[in-house]
Amino acid sequence: MNAKKESNVIDISEDIESLTSFKRDSDRLMKQMKSTGRPVVLTVNGKAQAVLMNPKAYQQMADRLSTLESIARGLAQAKRGEFMTVDECFDQLEAEDVAAGSLIKTKKARKAR
Repeated sequence: MNAKKESNVIDISEDIESLTSFKRDSDRLMKQMKSTGRPVVLTVNGKAQAVLMNPKAYQQMADRLSTLESIARGLAQAKRGEFMTVDECFDQLEAEDVAAGSLIKTKKARKAR
């Protein structure tokens, strides 16, 4: 428990505690969670009931999940043929820019690259 680990994977020999233990010794478990970077699973009658993790690790996990869900949506759209070519994408973006009155790049400038 001395060196902080980079993994958020639960160590079943150290990171599972009863809710009763947490109530009695929350300071120790909070320090353990902070020093290891791993969540702590709280059990009631031997069954997992809650997971305690630091807010930064939770946010990172939520961000990763959101990214994976976006990728899965994109792959599903591609399988259904719901996509456009790069040129179609730039044409649409340029049309939106023109409509908004702020053309950033013209098609000629893009093709000149």
